[in-house]
Amino acid sequence: MRLGIDARSLLELHPSGVSVYTTQLLHALCTLPDRTDTICLYTSGWNVPTERIKPFLDYPQVEWHHLRVPNKLATMHLTPRIDRVLQSVDVLFVPNWNFLSVTKHCPVVLTVHDSSVALYPHLLSVKQRWWHRLIRPAAQLRRATRSIAVSETTRRDCIAQFGLNPNTITTIYSGPPTPVAPVPVAHLPKDYLVVIGTGGGRKNIEFIQQAALPLPVVVIGDTAGGYGYVSDGEKWYILQHAQALLYVSLYEGFGFPPLEAWQVGVPVIASAAGAIPEICGQAAFYVNPYSSSDLGSAVGAVLSDHILRSQLITAGQERLKQFQWEKTARQTLQVLRQAVY
Repeated sequence: MRLGIDARSLLELHPSGVSVYTTQLLHALCTLPDRTDTICLYTSGWNVPTERIKPFLDYPQVEWHHLRVPNKLATMHLTPRIDRVLQSVDVLFVPNWNFLSVTKHCPVVLTVHDSSVALYPHLLSVKQRWWHRLIRPAAQLRRATRSIAVSETTRRDCIAQFGLNPNTITTIYSGPPTPVAPVPVAHLPKDYLVVIGTGGGRKNIEFIQQAALPLPVVVIGDTAGGYGYVSDGEKWYILQHAQALLYVSLYEGFGFPPLEAWQVGVPVIASAAGAIPEICGQAAFYVNPYSSSDLGSAVGAVLSDHILRSQLITAGQERLKQFQWEKTARQTLQVLRQAVY
């Protein structure tokens, strides 16, 4: 089978959860020991991003097709069909909704990471709302032969909000981001809490910053009052030296930060919103994301109660075992085959 993959998210200037998902899943697909499929990567843009794609070209049976055109043409659907650029594929895998131009006979499998555009549009930035309006998520879901949801919560939301046939959307959990060597960051507080997020209002960052907490909060990934975008090495350094991860979002479709925290033995304080309880299970201390006193009490408990802290860390490391990229890759490949046959 010739498997086309839309790899445009790999070219993001500041990698998001979608690019992490695409990168990790691609590596997992390429390293499946019994893989016989040819993987055809599609990217577009005026610049040719060789350094981002080269790691995948070291795997056998991997092709790369880059359409060298300004990305603005893609937004106006003025580019050749993706499956034709890939020189004919049996199915096209789209890791996140994007501007999509394919022939009508090409099977498409689309991954949905959350339904915030339908459930909580007021929590999105103006830019995010306009982008979603242009790409028309509902139309893309209807066009897709099969869809993948990264959590059962997201699957149920898609069925309810977009009227999907339940038989056409499958829940497949992601694995954890792979840690990289930590790079020291200067001028960090001696003890601090950490927040990781770039998703605008639904990440609840302003609420956290205004809460009266016993330790300073280091925000990475957000340019409003935080450390802004940092390298992967700096992110892992900041995370592993934190006293706790605060993940009190108003909505999440999955969420990588808790999995990252568990890998470095950092306890998680989270809200019970969206898919967070589904992903975290008993490995998080849950709080009301609208109550600063509730958040403050939770932070105080995790900092002072060493037994509770140890229990959360142990539960997180145990919970982490349920999320494996090889399993994600095999289940994804099964859905791709279902779309063809």
